[in-house]
Amino acid sequence: MKKLLLLTSLLVAFVCLAIPSHAQDNELERPDKCGVAEVDKFVNKSFDSYEESLEISKAVKFITVQGEGDEKHIANAQGEPISKPDALAQLAELLVRAKKQNDNIQSVQDLQKPATDAAKKAPLQKKPKATKNLKIGADALSKTVQETKKQIEEIDKQIEDIKSME
Repeated sequence: MKKLLLLTSLLVAFVCLAIPSHAQDNELERPDKCGVAEVDKFVNKSFDSYEESLEISKAVKFITVQGEGDEKHIANAQGEPISKPDALAQLAELLVRAKKQNDNIQSVQDLQKPATDAAKKAPLQKKPKATKNLKIGADALSKTVQETKKQIEEIDKQIEDIKSME
């Protein structure tokens, strides 16, 4: 049982280290408005969700379980110890944010079709910028969907690991 817990802790640490480096290497930039209202609305909402996702990814790595066996302790990003109740409270709050983000994704996805239709009907001079922005917004939304699933799983795992500590 202790070996399983140790292996799980190491896996959690590895995942926590891998997520931020991947996210930082491939961060998207919010484009300027294109002047097509539906496209601008979709892109803005996509990037609002994307930026919240980046913030949640940073917060997920804030709390870690360090050590082995009876020497395990919970630490913040600076390596300072924090209490089990404080860690659980922070993770619970973070889980609420991640789940709210997950719920918000559907409303952003609902904006994608009207934005696509608007880009197709856009005046010729606005069409290239609208199409480009639509693609960037879709990329931001796609990354948000992927990261949000990972975040919820990771937070659930951290809560489980901390609750199992004596």
